[in-house]
Amino acid sequence: MPRPYSTDLRRRVLRACARGEGSRGQIARRFRVGESTVYDWLRLERAEDRRRPKPHAGGRPRVIDSEGEAVLKELVAADNDATLAEYAVALTARSGHEVSAPMVCKALKRLGLGRKKRRYGPPSRTGRMSRGSGRPIGASWPPPIPPG
Repeated sequence: MPRPYSTDLRRRVLRACARGEGSRGQIARRFRVGESTVYDWLRLERAEDRRRPKPHAGGRPRVIDSEGEAVLKELVAADNDATLAEYAVALTARSGHEVSAPMVCKALKRLGLGRKKRRYGPPSRTGRMSRGSGRPIGASWPPPIPPG
């Protein structure tokens, strides 16, 4: 969700409306806000005598709280080769709260914990690659256009 407009901007818009410095649409264009925003600010000023945005309500609480993060740290220390789904199942079993793989991923990022990536077999041998650039060795198609 975007941040609310500044209190200073609201004050200037409301002052311009009170002084009659133009229509609501003209004032909205002058201050580069939506016309409906100007009407909402005027309505809030009349109804609630409020000229500033409400404070942030805080949002939803985290599903994986500090206790869950401690459990997750133990799980990663014990087996850092597990998948996110495996961590989610283990964390659900140990904490009693239903968690999903994306929640575990967010918690791992928040904690700064990386996971070891699994390798399933040898790398592909379908094409030779040069060491530095990651581009195939050999002629490219279409051939490059010579400079000049």
